[in-house]
Amino acid sequence: MPVRARLNSYQTVVAAVLLAQLFLVRWMVACNPGLSNAAATPMKSAPVVQTVQSYLNRTFLTKHTTAQFDSSGGDLIVVCASSHGVTMVPSDSFNNTWTSAAGPTSTNGALELRTQVWYAKRPTVGPGHTITLNLSSPQSLVVSVVVIKGSNDSVPIDAISTIGDDDGSQTVHVASPSLKTTSDNDLLIGFAKSSVSEIWTPGAGYVAQGAASSDYLDAEAGWAAKSGEYNATFYIGTFATWQAVAVAVRPAVRGTAAGQARP
Repeated sequence: MPVRARLNSYQTVVAAVLLAQLFLVRWMVACNPGLSNAAATPMKSAPVVQTVQSYLNRTFLTKHTTAQFDSSGGDLIVVCASSHGVTMVPSDSFNNTWTSAAGPTSTNGALELRTQVWYAKRPTVGPGHTITLNLSSPQSLVVSVVVIKGSNDSVPIDAISTIGDDDGSQTVHVASPSLKTTSDNDLLIGFAKSSVSEIWTPGAGYVAQGAASSDYLDAEAGWAAKSGEYNATFYIGTFATWQAVAVAVRPAVRGTAAGQARP
């Protein structure tokens, strides 16, 4: 077979595979709503996403810092970061206190993913805000930052799942372990990390948080009208190793104040 004919045949096969993957993702979005039906629009009194930020740097560094963003109005900040085989310690330009909520959790295999989630409650907020991750040794890093308004003043995290993975299957249906909410009107935040560059589609009942996401780490938001069992679901266009986690944010008690503004 001539070289050009072989090349055309190969391109036809690749196009057919990509098209099949696209139809598979769309079919799974329609048929896999998750454990409970998250809502894509918030209920009255539910926490909401105030602003978001993302960071991706393939350069091996021991210190990674996001671009500046305006966190004004937020009363909770949730950060998800992922790297490979290192310890990650968060800090920020307003000297807030960070609490680890999930992880660090690593995958098995040749390319280890290592992901962790932190939060800062009642943070100092304002324009010019940056988040820094200090690593135990030089490595690349990807970060997703979600600033939330309307969270509970004293116990903002209602529930958080463990950080799950594909268990070697490399399925395009990404699903976090489940969590159980104890209050109504929670905000649900989902994070998912892939070992390769992806095109992400949010699961049923979730809305993509594009500015909090990159090709490698995706964020989505939904709402849980009633207490129950929920998880975060995503769909990816390429078979890969992945990790996923879900966070439920409890709504504020009426009359409580938001985060402290930067003077």
